[in-house]
Amino acid sequence: MTITTKKRPGSVMVRNTVTTFSPSTGVEVGLVPTLTGPIRVDTGTAVTVVAADGTVVCENAATVTVSMPSTLTGDDEFVIKDGAGGRDSNPITVTISGGQVFEDGTTSFVFDSDFMAIGLGFDFETQTWFYT
Repeated sequence: MTITTKKRPGSVMVRNTVTTFSPSTGVEVGLVPTLTGPIRVDTGTAVTVVAADGTVVCENAATVTVSMPSTLTGDDEFVIKDGAGGRDSNPITVTISGGQVFEDGTTSFVFDSDFMAIGLGFDFETQTWFYT
């Protein structure tokens, strides 16, 4: 699955709301995930999220692969954030393993919009990741 947001330079985020431009409707307001702590900045191209992470900010402008934890012992939530930009040619791919799936049945997704953030929650009982 590819998650793409329409955002123009100069978009403004205030209290978890970002104002974005949509050619069909003009200006619209949408919610973005709240950055949860602790916040870890990672400059690598292979990023492994651990249970102690809250928000992981990817600061490498190259193509990045983010691996979500496969051994969580309960429900948990994370935010993955692009902190570098350049995602039109160097996307971030988020992957899961260990028999887990995203709510849409896939095991990975790509986001290719600059400075995007995605919230991910994990349901331990069903071993399913969902988008928050």
